[in-house]
Amino acid sequence: MTIQTGVLIETLAALGAKVRWCSCNIFSTQDHAAAAIAKAGTSTVFAWKGETLPEYWWCTEQMMTVPGADGCDQLVDDGGDATLLIHKGKEFEEKFAKDGSLPDPSSTTNAEFKCILQLLRDSIQVDKTKYTRMAAKCKGVSEETTTGVHRLREMAAKGELLFPAINVNDCVTKSKFDNVYGCRHSLPDSIMRATDVMIGGKRALVAGYGDVGKGCAFAMRGAGARVLITEIDPICALQACMEGFQVVTLEECVGEVDIFTSATGNFKIITLEHMKKMKNNAIVCNIGHFDNEIAMEDLEKCPGIKVENIKPQVDRFVFPDGHGVIVLASGRLVNLGCATGHPSFVMSCSFTNQVLAQLDILENCTKAKNYKNDVYLLPKKLDEKVAALHLPSLGASMTKLSKEQADYIGVPVEGPFKPVKDMGLAEFGRKELTLAEHEMPGLMAARKEFGPSQPFKGMNINGSLHMTIQTGVLIETLAALGAKVRWCSCNIFSTQDHAAAAIAKAGTSTVFAWKGETLPEYWWCTEQMMTVPGADGCDQLVDDGGDATLLIHKGKEFEEKFAKDGSLPDPSSTTNAEFKCILQLLRDSIQVDKTKYTRMAAKCKGVSEETLRVLGAGCQDFGAICESAKVCVRLRGFHHFGVLALSGYGANQQETTTGVHRLREMAAKGELLFPAINVNDCRLRPQKKPQQDCVTKSKFDNVYGCRHSLPDSIMRATDVMIGGKRALVAGYGDVGKGCAFAMRGAGARVLITEIDPICALQACMEGFQVVTLEECVGEVDIFTSATGNFKIITLEHMKKMKNNAIVCNIGHFDNEIAMEDLEKCPGIKVENIKPQVDRFVFPDGHGVIVLASGRLVNLGCATGHPSFVMSCSFTNQVLAQLDILENCTKAKNYKNDVYLLPKKLDEKVAALHLPSLGASMTKLSKEQSDYIGVPVEGPFKPDTYRY
Repeated sequence: MTIQTGVLIETLAALGAKVRWCSCNIFSTQDHAAAAIAKAGTSTVFAWKGETLPEYWWCTEQMMTVPGADGCDQLVDDGGDATLLIHKGKEFEEKFAKDGSLPDPSSTTNAEFKCILQLLRDSIQVDKTKYTRMAAKCKGVSEETTTGVHRLREMAAKGELLFPAINVNDCVTKSKFDNVYGCRHSLPDSIMRATDVMIGGKRALVAGYGDVGKGCAFAMRGAGARVLITEIDPICALQACMEGFQVVTLEECVGEVDIFTSATGNFKIITLEHMKKMKNNAIVCNIGHFDNEIAMEDLEKCPGIKVENIKPQVDRFVFPDGHGVIVLASGRLVNLGCATGHPSFVMSCSFTNQVLAQLDILENCTKAKNYKNDVYLLPKKLDEKVAALHLPSLGASMTKLSKEQADYIGVPVEGPFKPVKDMGLAEFGRKELTLAEHEMPGLMAARKEFGPSQPFKGMNINGSLHMTIQTGVLIETLAALGAKVRWCSCNIFSTQDHAAAAIAKAGTSTVFAWKGETLPEYWWCTEQMMTVPGADGCDQLVDDGGDATLLIHKGKEFEEKFAKDGSLPDPSSTTNAEFKCILQLLRDSIQVDKTKYTRMAAKCKGVSEETLRVLGAGCQDFGAICESAKVCVRLRGFHHFGVLALSGYGANQQETTTGVHRLREMAAKGELLFPAINVNDCRLRPQKKPQQDCVTKSKFDNVYGCRHSLPDSIMRATDVMIGGKRALVAGYGDVGKGCAFAMRGAGARVLITEIDPICALQACMEGFQVVTLEECVGEVDIFTSATGNFKIITLEHMKKMKNNAIVCNIGHFDNEIAMEDLEKCPGIKVENIKPQVDRFVFPDGHGVIVLASGRLVNLGCATGHPSFVMSCSFTNQVLAQLDILENCTKAKNYKNDVYLLPKKLDEKVAALHLPSLGASMTKLSKEQSDYIGVPVEGPFKPDTYRY
């Protein structure tokens, strides 16, 4: 019951509701807020700061008891206590009706549960069906916290939930804003108010690296502390390592830490034994919902313990040996106990979701019966609306999609060619492969675990994925597991020739790839990779962007058309240079072998896909292909890079977001020819529950990989100092986030453009200014496009840029920058400064420096992502290929649809990479495991959790 909650209450009242309210925490009430609301009469309030446990549960019961009615029509809950009371009340009333037994407070030693049992015992003796009627009256609840949502899911899974529930906690504008940015603000505020201790220079430990823990860790580091992290979840632990935090067990460092913060949602994280070993006057606090994260009951009962109350909510517990620990807010929510909680702005995001959730309950539970007794998420559209409502006050300017861009994301063979550029580079490539193996612990662990059993023996596994040193380690891992491998690159500039030569010389794969392929060469390489001598095609496929999958599907489509009416693909039917190559290739193929791709499709049992892209080599305008050729699917929008991306194809292992969207689009239309494993990520599919990204790909490759490789490529290409420059990043998805933090870390002043209000609001919360490109185009020094869309940086933009502005793209194609328009601009001159660095000079004399011809700058001008982060992605690829082997090749468990790797395997990938970073994982006890309802060995997070 805070000032911010008061605004929520008055909003509900303004919408016509009669409101009754209590606090969800004994220390969180701001008495002036409660008094103001009570005096105004906008709500009946039962709340004051410092309630005892019996008072707290009395307040909860009074809030639930509506004079003249059986109970409330709809409920707002935070932590699940009100929901719990209704369910427990009904349960005990039914027990009393059955056998006359009353709740027995003496049956538990837990002080809080004693209060509940006593309250219900007294209630039943006065009114035997009070909570049963209350449960029937309540049409739905909107729940605000992780703890409460966990309770609701548990009840729903057991069939015990008495009414529908809206999960407000997992809305992005709640989970990321309240939990990350709110805690980032309020944790140091509460510690400083309570103790006046300087955080700078101290050692601070944050237990848990979920959303709350992330906010706390960044806050403490921002205040100058040296931060340590404890974690049970290997994915979160690996994220912490990637952000430069040391992951430890509490036992390792308990005697050295100055400030302990628990942010787990579990119990007995900081035990009595830990506190006995802490240094004198160590500060101990909790930002989770309950006081049981810190073993307060054990501490208070410790023999010989003395308590010195320093001031309200600050107590020093002195052990018999004379040393003490300072406990804040009696181990409860420190930011509400010792300060005023999260700031109003971030709570506006959370509470706007609560209002929308209550309106959703009204429409789907009160007026209609559309929801079952289950847990539901608010639609993404409402999440975006909440973000959009908050952007104007931050001075953010949103970018608008053009009609063409919205449609776009709706989301001749000149051989023979040499398969690799220069075999003389093989020795250099082998040396780098050996170095990379040390940095790729996941793949090396896969060789050790699966190599002896040779699961891929006798199988052909083909791949279209950047032919780099890191990919070489993936190829040799597949070969070590028994596969015969054929490979090409998925981008005309991304091949590292020494890597291709080393793999070709070793004979671990037949390779068709070299840096700087032409479009006809690119598609020739793809066809050669797919053509397996002595077989109809590969058994399983690895794809990145969907080009190999596209070729199979289009090949079969045109072969069927030829069989039906004798017509051949016509390259003159399109003006798109890349699609001309595809049509010419298939025209030539059909005249030699009329069923080549039909047999290839039947032979391929599955594909694993890595990214979100449209046409691999560099489609200038996929929308134009769709318009002119009238053969490609129109792709629908999907947000990943920061704008939207594309949909897609089938049983391959897709590594890109774009490729994944192709796969989904085809599966939805029933056109997918084989099952697909989505290695990149996953989102909500029609009629299915939301599922989480393959986190060890989407967050690590996209965020941490780009954070490393963008500044590396700009510096290698230009030798320009980034510090002090103005840098604009177009798109604030995972890739854009990595880029923005990298540029800020290098000293640039970073601007962001965005079309998605949620991503824009995240950027604002991280201190970036959100603008339109038009506002600042003449002032920016370095432009980076990271959207997955096309014509983000147009010719008109480049005409207005300052002299020698650097322009680059870290999305998959050259069409994010309007390269075709730039090259055809009247009077334009091109000065090649060095490979992949060109200065385009306009007739007025000013020029812009374009890197990598507008294609992937980190692979065109540098060596791409570092080996370690690619080990995460590629270990997922190996596991995906093993999954296809088990469920598509050996058995037929998968339909022609898009599937995800299980969460357990995602966590395994993370766990394999932690030892090399010196991380020490925390283990759940059986009690703690039962308390939060997850297995001791994982998986540790629900599918809706966003890392």
